Amino acid sequence: MKRIELIPVFVLFLCCVSGAQAQVGACCMPDESCIDGFPEQICIALGGEFMGDGTLCSEITCGAGACVIDDYCIEDLNETECLTAGGTWAGAGVGCWEIGACCLIDQTCIDATTNNGCYDLGGIFQDTGTFCATTECEPLGACCISETSECIDNTTYHDCEIDSIYGTGTWQGEGSECSQVNCPTYGYGACCLPWGECWDFIEESECMFELNGTYQGDNVSCSESHCCVWDLTYDDQVNIDDVFALLGVWGPCSYCDEDFNDDGDVNIDDIFIMLGYWGECP
Repeated sequence: MKRIELIPVFVLFLCCVSGAQAQVGACCMPDESCIDGFPEQICIALGGEFMGDGTLCSEITCGAGACVIDDYCIEDLNETECLTAGGTWAGAGVGCWEIGACCLIDQTCIDATTNNGCYDLGGIFQDTGTFCATTECEPLGACCISETSECIDNTTYHDCEIDSIYGTGTWQGEGSECSQVNCPTYGYGACCLPWGECWDFIEESECMFELNGTYQGDNVSCSESHCCVWDLTYDDQVNIDDVFALLGVWGPCSYCDEDFNDDGDVNIDDIFIMLGYWGECP
């Protein structure tokens, strides 16, 4: 018996076991052909896609998906129709709402990709609704993250250093790869906190980025540090002696220890700051 003669028997069997209430409509076959009047169970059993109860082949396009042509997206075109129109096809069942432009490491752009698809290509997804026709791809390179000493490949300068979407980053240049760069690592030492207190054995990145402190150096202890910067006489007290020391450099003064607010001038504002820490150092 020929295979084609088995299909009506198989269809009749499914019709009988599926009951009289089976939904009937258009069925898209694996070769993208369409057959009208197919029960849902039979369509699925034959590897097809049932398009809904009461649907007609004249109303649907089998194998339809999103197609990008220049700077707009059209849905419900199959691959042949899309390519014939000069477009980039996203794939069957893919909608315009989930695709966009993808910038690759060589600054070329690919249309009609999903976020995951772009990632698999090693690119940066430019967001849904974007098109290569209106997208300028930035150079990609490695980014060293200060907080963790981690390296991230395929980043733009803007994402790495301006938006800092990964943390406080340093871009390593166009075409750079993490396998080729050595991101700096951070040690442990004393950390001077903004209120003058000193904490020992703090990781440099934690001191700088989480505690907003001043790192004193690797393996430096608090006993070797002077965090109470208002104590100009180094006697662990902020008192009248420190006021006199500050008056000794009164006026314009660049990068002076006595210029507590870093405005380039030692003046009454610095005295008021000193008074805020009057007494024994932390």
